[in-house]
Amino acid sequence: MVNIFVTYCSHQCHHVVSHKIYFNESFLDLQAIQPSTGDIIYDSFHDNSTRQELETRVHHIKPVEMLLPECLSPETEKLLRGIISMSTTDHDRIRTERFPQEVLDKTKAFEEVSSFFSESQSNNSLQEVLQLPIPVLCCLSALIKYLKEFRLDRIIQQTRDLKPFSHSTRRMKLNACAVQNLEIFCNQVDGKTKGSLLWVVDHTRTSFGKRELTRWISQPLSDTGEIKLRQDAIQELLETKFQPLNSLKEFLEKTPDLEKSLCSIYHKKCSPAEFVNIIESLDKCQSLCSAHAEYARREIKSELLLNIFLEVPRLLADIEHYFAALNKSAAKDKTRLFTKPEDFPEVHSCMIEIERLTDLMSDHSRKVRLLLRMPALAYVTVSGYEYLIEVKHSSIDLVPEDWIRINSTRRVSRFRPPYVEETFKELCVAREKLVLTCQQAWLQYLDGFGEQFVLYRQAVKHLAKFDCLLSLSEVAKQNGFCRPEILDSSIATIHIENGRHPVVSSLLGEGGQYVPNSTHLEADKERFLCISGPNMGGKSSYLKQVALIVILAQLGSYVPAESASITPVDAVYIRMGASDNIFKHQSTFMVELMEASTILAEATPRSLVIMDELGRGTSTHDGVAIADASAKHLISEIKCLTLFVTHYPPLADLEGQYPGTVGNYHMSFLIDNNKDEEAGNLAALTFLYQLVKGAASHSYGLNVARMADLPREILELASQKSKELEDKVHSKRMRREDFLRLWMSEEKSEVRDVIGSCLER
Repeated sequence: MVNIFVTYCSHQCHHVVSHKIYFNESFLDLQAIQPSTGDIIYDSFHDNSTRQELETRVHHIKPVEMLLPECLSPETEKLLRGIISMSTTDHDRIRTERFPQEVLDKTKAFEEVSSFFSESQSNNSLQEVLQLPIPVLCCLSALIKYLKEFRLDRIIQQTRDLKPFSHSTRRMKLNACAVQNLEIFCNQVDGKTKGSLLWVVDHTRTSFGKRELTRWISQPLSDTGEIKLRQDAIQELLETKFQPLNSLKEFLEKTPDLEKSLCSIYHKKCSPAEFVNIIESLDKCQSLCSAHAEYARREIKSELLLNIFLEVPRLLADIEHYFAALNKSAAKDKTRLFTKPEDFPEVHSCMIEIERLTDLMSDHSRKVRLLLRMPALAYVTVSGYEYLIEVKHSSIDLVPEDWIRINSTRRVSRFRPPYVEETFKELCVAREKLVLTCQQAWLQYLDGFGEQFVLYRQAVKHLAKFDCLLSLSEVAKQNGFCRPEILDSSIATIHIENGRHPVVSSLLGEGGQYVPNSTHLEADKERFLCISGPNMGGKSSYLKQVALIVILAQLGSYVPAESASITPVDAVYIRMGASDNIFKHQSTFMVELMEASTILAEATPRSLVIMDELGRGTSTHDGVAIADASAKHLISEIKCLTLFVTHYPPLADLEGQYPGTVGNYHMSFLIDNNKDEEAGNLAALTFLYQLVKGAASHSYGLNVARMADLPREILELASQKSKELEDKVHSKRMRREDFLRLWMSEEKSEVRDVIGSCLER
């Protein structure tokens, strides 16, 4: 869970038709910030009444704190209340804070933002911010006011880190439904990382590398060139013997969280010891990369890897200056922290004053020795009391009456002469002033360092990318992973030979048996697979397998398959599972249809669409009608790559209606025809988990019920009822065929034969 503050603002958009106003969608705006790293995200987007776009962003951003206006639309309020209510444990609880509606006033927001950025930013940066949509500026204004209370507002001034959530069409879209059903970041059983796609690919060595990898997974690439650059880097990491790469890898394993630490320095919330630790790490990194930069030019072929050795030294060029300016051994004492105090005049002046007072007391000690006739006498420090003169009781008569007794023991008494007492008070004042002056100098020093924050953060970003590439190279080393071919073609294509589910195969381990399946989808050929077969046959696992392989391929990662050829898709849409949403007051069927509606509205010919048993939440006739109409729209209108799972036999007719475009497939199985009386005379099923050509003749739901150990009497009754229903359907089908024969017949003899057969039945 990341520490992000979020503000939301929404207002209704409406259309006027025949003098009637229809409120059918909203325009929403948000601003999100990670104060510990400086990442700032904004967005301004249309959303429907279900707020699925907003839900997608919340799932991606994963906020721990939401800053909300007092008045939100009922739909937005309902969604956020549901999300907040579901975060019940300590590790994922979302805190909310409300701010007055007047904070969103356009004029006040414009003044607040203008004032904030004009204080320390150039006009160009201010202009860049003011070009944002007005509602986003209102959110930004609320965020600035809130962060000022915690002195965290300074990070917002780094406008280079201000970017939209959906900032580029060069990214695959994964909506909230896809993130949840594909278990991208956490599993659906206990909400933990194990069993998710992130768990499979995360072999990062640093915290900032893991955050970068999470960003990669949330928005896979859609640009063929960028994907191939990552693939080239991973392949070189697998094959190269370039020792500096191994040295940089070892460096990362011992590196603290540079990203958060840099932000802590920027906010002036770090201690000198922490600062020294970070500077030392950055200095080592700079030295390592710069020492091998020329060698890297000759040896490294990957553009991404080469950039690390060339860019990091440039971005960290002056880090050695900051490293040399500090006394590393005195990091816990700010008064001795700087190696050159003269660079800070006020600090230097305080030090000179302290040295003067110390010398005065040292000179005065000579007079004390003569007075007490003790040539070896020296000031002592006892229990924190400094500049004490220790006199044995046998010599106590030599002590002047005006001396101040500090403490005593059985053997000695300790005094301070009036001159020493006064001078010591001055010394204490000088020391306190030095501490305050050093604190100011320390903040001034951090200010100077903060001016280079953007450059240093870019260097850490390069290290984070390197960590991600190392992580994906570890994935590529696993058995059965291959480098997918990324096709730069206008024809959407997914060809996967003997692919495996990356999560399931990882959970099974080396000794586990996993049945691979191939997938062949091509826009100008067979692009719609109608998949049937018994429950528990592996259909859902197969669907997720295809989607996850595509996502991995567009990450630039190797994939679990013998071979794969893929054109980047612009989105993966998935309608899967059967559950209601109490917080949104939506039934199972309503949730199902809303997810389907989103897919049908947003999918393009470059999308991968997965529909799992659409229409099962209502009556059979309505379910078949909805599934059939939706399938035909996907086939003839959207023309996207589609995997369509169904238990409705009529949908198998689509193959004949759209030859060459639709293919019928099913998950294979074996039937043991040896009836078992104790199981209600039902055949036993053996699942083969293999996708084969052709539609399944039955769904074998009763056979699966037998596997669930339903009571024998229930199975027998269910079997009888199923037989009755099948006979009725068969009888209706025969009557329809007879009617058609009568209608088309011109011979009386044929009419008599048909009537006779009907009477016999």
